[in-house]
Amino acid sequence: MYSLENAGPQRFLLPKTDSEFFRVVKATATSIVPETAVLSCLVIFAGRALYFPEYRLKGGLTMIRVRHALIVMLALLFASSIIRLAAQGVSKDLAKLSSTAELERLKFYIGDWDYSEIYEKSARFPNGGRNTGRWTAHVGPQGRSIVHAFVSHGTGENYEGIEVMTWDPKEKVYRDHSLWYDSPDQWTYVGRFEGDTLVYRGEVELDGKHVRFRSETRSRQGGGFTLDEFMSIDGGPEQATLHATAVPRRGTAKGNSSTRRNSSE
Repeated sequence: MYSLENAGPQRFLLPKTDSEFFRVVKATATSIVPETAVLSCLVIFAGRALYFPEYRLKGGLTMIRVRHALIVMLALLFASSIIRLAAQGVSKDLAKLSSTAELERLKFYIGDWDYSEIYEKSARFPNGGRNTGRWTAHVGPQGRSIVHAFVSHGTGENYEGIEVMTWDPKEKVYRDHSLWYDSPDQWTYVGRFEGDTLVYRGEVELDGKHVRFRSETRSRQGGGFTLDEFMSIDGGPEQATLHATAVPRRGTAKGNSSTRRNSSE
């Protein structure tokens, strides 16, 4: 399309004829991102008007048309930038709403609960056992987590600890981080809803043994939740190890009075 022979620097790669000009504009506008395309066309318009005097003849009519075209393209450039920024803002808001919606499914945990456990006889707990305790949960900082605190004592496994549940929007899974006050161990699980049941899975080293862990949590009608845990020790068969129930503490309305206060702060 262009010849470099006898071309002065002011005419380098500037389309002179209308057919050349519109071919360049079309190729530019369809080959790069909107902002860059508009800016490139502005340069072509300006260069054409400045370096080819014949386009400034006839009472400046062509220059008026060029000026109008420049105004339109500047408006398009500005509008394209605004639309792109607005789209980015909407995307962030949608991601935030998605995260909130997923954590909303965990609201059955929120509250102050009387907690009881039945340990099934298994390779992990050969004698079984029964525990009682307390479980509390509230919304974490900026609404991005559910923070639990619990204590359980009895003839089963005695423990106290905390647990933080979050939503991972990239992997689209729940993540659970558990720590205990009387143990250096910390366990991490990955969870998903299977129907109405929240299922966490993980693998840990416990007392020199490799443990594959699975838990199933379901909300209770009337408030609280049930928890069932299963374990496989060193590649053995999976066994039910625990059934637990969290119910509203005596003197509380479905266990949620303190939570409603925390959620509104």
